[in-house]
Amino acid sequence: MAVGQVLGTNFVNLALILLADAIFPGEPIFDVLGPFEVVSALLGAVLIGVLMAGVLERRERTVLRMGTDPIVVAVLFVAGVALLTRR
Repeated sequence: MAVGQVLGTNFVNLALILLADAIFPGEPIFDVLGPFEVVSALLGAVLIGVLMAGVLERRERTVLRMGTDPIVVAVLFVAGVALLTRR
């Protein structure tokens, strides 16, 4: 249930960025946002993509009794947080 909550919240936040871009007058919203916001939004989109690919392409391969997609998500998340805190 926690994973569903995280994915749902992340998906809604990304959808709100698209809605804000459609409503916000002037230049595109990504031109107004700072690098932290852009990188975190892209990180969220990539993580959702990896998890969705893992859900759609479920295989029996495991590493430490986990599928490969949660491991990829964990590595990408740690790398993304490291990138965001470096700035």
